[in-house]
Amino acid sequence: GHAEVGSDLLSSLSPAGSSAVPLASEMESMRAALRIKGGEVASLEAQVRALEATRDRLAEELVAAAQQSEAAADMVAAMEGLRQDMEELKTRYVAAVELLGERDEALEELRADLMDVKNLYREQIEFMVMQLTQIHQQHGQHLHLHQPGQHSQQPDSAGPG
Repeated sequence: GHAEVGSDLLSSLSPAGSSAVPLASEMESMRAALRIKGGEVASLEAQVRALEATRDRLAEELVAAAQQSEAAADMVAAMEGLRQDMEELKTRYVAAVELLGERDEALEELRADLMDVKNLYREQIEFMVMQLTQIHQQHGQHLHLHQPGQHSQQPDSAGPG
């Protein structure tokens, strides 16, 4: 590195066929050139350090991005599972609503049947009362249906006299 730069510098600065002992002015210009080259080397080394730091930071960001990507993939998989669960629950909900509708229909039919049976009994009772009334009228009797809470009052023979 540095030795090659120095020998290149010497050969480029020495005029062809000059003596082996350089002049003081040549020595000074060589020192100046070495200082410039040293500054360039230091600058390049600083750039290398900056690039290495950037490389390390980007590597960390890449690892973080990979971890985020993996987490996102896990979340997507979880979301897919939740979507499937939701679809299953929707299907079960629709089936339950259908069952409730069928049950409500059956209840309405049972209520209607019960009303029909009540009306039939009422009509039968009214018909039987009518028949009993006719039978009693034919025999000259009046039909008195005893209602709960009614008491037949007879005149008291031991009244005040």
